[in-house]
Amino acid sequence: MQGMLSWPMWMVLLCVTSYCLAVAIYRLTIHPLAKYPGPLLGRITDWYSVYQAASGDRHLNFLRLHEKYGPLVRFGPNRLSSNTADGLKQIYGTKCNTRKASYYATFAHVFKGDSSNTIIDPVKHGRKKRVLTQALSEKSIAAMEEHVLNNVRRFWGVVGSDGGGEREEGRLEQPERYDEVGGVFDV
Repeated sequence: MQGMLSWPMWMVLLCVTSYCLAVAIYRLTIHPLAKYPGPLLGRITDWYSVYQAASGDRHLNFLRLHEKYGPLVRFGPNRLSSNTADGLKQIYGTKCNTRKASYYATFAHVFKGDSSNTIIDPVKHGRKKRVLTQALSEKSIAAMEEHVLNNVRRFWGVVGSDGGGEREEGRLEQPERYDEVGGVFDV
């Protein structure tokens, strides 16, 4: 009875094992994201994220990872998660040096066109981002404040004036729930 694996098969197995080991060592030591903490398997392979997504509690896993490793966690070979405003600014800010992953392109069919959240091309994204930056600037938001407050006042005129009598279109049926609505709007 001959050996189970022939000489060429041993060589293939040795090459594949060596390659996997070299990739793991690279990702743990000299990779640009090697300095960020995270679970060992997550720093080596994306299969960690696949497993977490399939288990259905990926969001809870992120919570546990941030509790254990801090505000910036490496959960994949090329993936970081941040749970602070400063971290988000570093990743998504106007002067950041990051690029969206190619999987964002899969969402293009959902939005039926280019969306500033999913567009990968830096030039196209820059044009859309400039428009949004102007619309969401402090000055623009301050200019809209009175309009927003007028709508809130109008809303309260509809739900706040009914003393619980006959129900009219657009009015709440249970006056005792007004406090719950008021807590949401905190007016």
